[in-house]
Amino acid sequence: MEVTVHELNLRTAKVMAVVERGGTVTVTKDGHRVAVILPLDLAEPRYPFRTDPMGDDLADMPSFRGGSRILDDLDGAMEGFGE
Repeated sequence: MEVTVHELNLRTAKVMAVVERGGTVTVTKDGHRVAVILPLDLAEPRYPFRTDPMGDDLADMPSFRGGSRILDDLDGAMEGFGE
């Protein structure tokens, strides 16, 4: 379904009823698409994980306890780049 911003303003309840039934509504303004209203279950992220791709278990996370030594090593490794 496609409606203009003006039509959405006038018929919000009817448009939302379409969305509640599982429909998707495209909103246009001056002939250009400006928004898509879709049911919440379709709006969920379409990737298999919701947060950190490494998971919630922090036990396997590496420890960076080298302090400034790590930064010094990194500076040395990057020497000459970007010149």
